[in-house]
Amino acid sequence: MMQQGDFKGAVEFLNKAIEKNPENVDALNARGVANLELKNYSAAQLDFDQAIKINSNTYKPYYNRGRNQAAQQKWQPALEDFSKAVQLAPDTADIYFNRGVIYFQLNQFTEALQDFSKAILLNPQNHDYYYNRGTTKLRIQDVQGALDDFQHSIQINPRFAKGYYTLGLEELLSKNKEDGCEHLHRSDELGYPEAKQAIEMYCKN
Repeated sequence: MMQQGDFKGAVEFLNKAIEKNPENVDALNARGVANLELKNYSAAQLDFDQAIKINSNTYKPYYNRGRNQAAQQKWQPALEDFSKAVQLAPDTADIYFNRGVIYFQLNQFTEALQDFSKAILLNPQNHDYYYNRGTTKLRIQDVQGALDDFQHSIQINPRFAKGYYTLGLEELLSKNKEDGCEHLHRSDELGYPEAKQAIEMYCKN
């Protein structure tokens, strides 16, 4: 059901499974995820808390509780949950990526870079990992490193409109108008809403 986006239906189905077995950690975690998708953050929190209470040695409830905290901009509790998830599943790229996003929000850019790099090491084919590492490199004035990461992101996903847009802007700032405008035009073709205004501003003369 959740794969089809029917999160309400999933909650109803999982309610029955949990009634039959209140200690079904997988069902509690899954219902928490469905509630998170429905923005029922309090209900999601209760499900993840209960799953962890029953079994504190599985990473998914910590990981998803971290996502639930992050959705509410509760950065510190999210960081703690992702860090616990990393301890339990140190080879799971998405945990490092999500923790990197939290470090970025907390302006802890060195830690964010480390986590994004670890995520890339574990899964080098995810364009979001490169894109987020690129935006982090910009914060520490590593412009060339950022450009390289943005290039990687669009090589992995040639339809990643935001990647073309950000790469184009940074190329313009680096005095590379030809490539910058080419990438902005590609972003516009792919439907990125802010690209058209940037083209009008930078690429019309």
